[in-house]
Amino acid sequence: MDVEVSLRFLNFGPLDQKKSQYSVLLHVYVTWFDPRLAIDYENSSRISQLEIGEELLSRIWKPPLHFANAHPFTADILSPRLPGQMSGIITGDGRVFIIKKTQLDAGCHLNVKYYPLDTQRCSIQIESNRNIHLQWRREPLHLTSNFRWDVFHLKHIQFDNGRIIYHESGPFVMLQVTFELQRKINHYLINVYLPSTLFVISSWSSFWIDIPAAPARVALVLTTMLTHVTSTKAIHDSLPETTVISALDIWIMTCTSLIDRFL
Repeated sequence: MDVEVSLRFLNFGPLDQKKSQYSVLLHVYVTWFDPRLAIDYENSSRISQLEIGEELLSRIWKPPLHFANAHPFTADILSPRLPGQMSGIITGDGRVFIIKKTQLDAGCHLNVKYYPLDTQRCSIQIESNRNIHLQWRREPLHLTSNFRWDVFHLKHIQFDNGRIIYHESGPFVMLQVTFELQRKINHYLINVYLPSTLFVISSWSSFWIDIPAAPARVALVLTTMLTHVTSTKAIHDSLPETTVISALDIWIMTCTSLIDRFL
């Protein structure tokens, strides 16, 4: 059976860097043809389409679809067990259109090597069983007019469809949309780079303190050092625990070593 899917993003974020996952509020549009639901025009008035609510939708067959990379794993997208609002339309020839509004919490592997000058690739994966032929609709993704990508700029969107093979149950059909996001640097310029630069410059004032006043020189530099470390710790702690040294780590270590040299 052919099943067509498209998405409409309503709101993106926040991206939880500590848990390496993000949230998105979206509409899921699903379309398929079921001849059993075709209207018999000979025994009824000529109805072009029939709007149905969640009660009637629970009585008809729906393709088993689920978000493969949801955290935690959720029920089928079109199942009443998945929180959200659902409605649909059945046309006279038996074509079914369903829209489901829900929130997805999905995993996104973060590459923090160049953080906060990084580019991340996050995706949404939709799976079904081997008897369903999943495919994207002609316009697979819609964005609302006031949609924002949280603290990112959208660089590229890629749509894929294929199969994923599980050894015990065989191949499963999968649709995937991947969006490449570049982080906005404005926040980090104001809250990280500018303050740490000022801390380094302020530590230079120790050169204008008389040489005999060593305690004053040490107190000034140590206070600057502690303030610098405290101000950058909150942002650094928001990153996932990893062995990779990020660009932010190099910047912090450079500023710390420069301040330390003025002791």
